Amino acid sequence: MAHTKAIVLIFSLLLLQAVTLKSQILQADLISSDTTWASDTIKIYNDIVVEYPATLTIGPGVYVEFQGSYSLTVYGSIKAIGSQDSTIIFTISDTTSFGDTTTLLGGWGSIKLLDNSTDTSVFSHCKFSYGKAIDPGALINDNLNEENMGGALFVKNYASLI
Repeated sequence: MAHTKAIVLIFSLLLLQAVTLKSQILQADLISSDTTWASDTIKIYNDIVVEYPATLTIGPGVYVEFQGSYSLTVYGSIKAIGSQDSTIIFTISDTTSFGDTTTLLGGWGSIKLLDNSTDTSVFSHCKFSYGKAIDPGALINDNLNEENMGGALFVKNYASLI
């Protein structure tokens, strides 16, 4: 009987570990050391900042799902390298109101590559959908308002992007 309980416990722990690797929820807002996202799904619940000189690596086939109008701001570097058969997806969980320019609802805030004169970031075999750069109430053609720039990607004072 004790042997059966031990087997059930071990099986339960292995199953829990497999489920944990399938999806990851991100609530931390600062990445200060090299980090890899390799889970099937990454759910983002707040703005994320990758500090210099950290590198965020996103593995093939990862589904990055923003849970609101949050941004991923990169001062270090990002390496999002998918493959033809394992595309990396960046999207939002709820696209309702995407076309409404008076609200941030329906889109995620963008990936911002900023102020790095030495590093190279790479995006290969990635799909970006429902990135929304809008400052509600501002003029859409206001070229000086950075909140209206980007959508999926916004690059400013950044050394190299592939």
